[in-house]
Amino acid sequence: MSPKQPKHNPESAGKSPPKILSSYFTNMIEALKEELSRIPPEQCSSFLKARRRKGLIRKSDLVNFLWNADWDTRFAANKMIQYWDERKRLFGPKFAYLPLTQAGVMRCDNEYLEYKELVHAVKKIDTMNRTLIAINGKEYQRRCKDLTVDSPLRTLWYVINILLKDERVQRNGFVVILDGSEMTDLKVYESLKDMIVQLSIYLPLSINTIFFTPAYSSSHVQYLFSH
Repeated sequence: MSPKQPKHNPESAGKSPPKILSSYFTNMIEALKEELSRIPPEQCSSFLKARRRKGLIRKSDLVNFLWNADWDTRFAANKMIQYWDERKRLFGPKFAYLPLTQAGVMRCDNEYLEYKELVHAVKKIDTMNRTLIAINGKEYQRRCKDLTVDSPLRTLWYVINILLKDERVQRNGFVVILDGSEMTDLKVYESLKDMIVQLSIYLPLSINTIFFTPAYSSSHVQYLFSH
């Protein structure tokens, strides 16, 4: 069992960890690598292929999975395996092992280019410096017939992975709001909810709060999407 993290102090939110912790980070990263090495190759083929690509799995990625797992190396290792299996499924074997950029994996999907109509992110929305991700349910419903099943999920992966490059975002977590105030198709609404929950299964993503409510003030969320 790995040591527990210190209690969160809002005043220190977003600040880099003290240098005295650097040796602890190094030890935990090595422990995670050791845990990964114990997994049979036939159970982690997607991860192994990614690891062979120079620069694709960075030290910061290992730290993100450790933060998300509360420094439980076995949990972090298993989640990394799940992440790469899902990334291969979502983007396909041709693109999954390219960098998660517009010129990399997102070349497999031309539909993502209008992601700003679907997703809006705002950093540091409260005293704990959490990041807000607002999802425009009405726009998703309007366009869902024209989108492939996985296109919105690929878009969210892309946007969230950009945010996770900031270690402070990973440590402080996210608040997710699904604005369903003007959605009329309950089936589409439920599928969008499931897609959001799926993100926390595969990504090293700490979602503090999820608001799934058609009653959320539409004028407030529409303001976010227009700025």
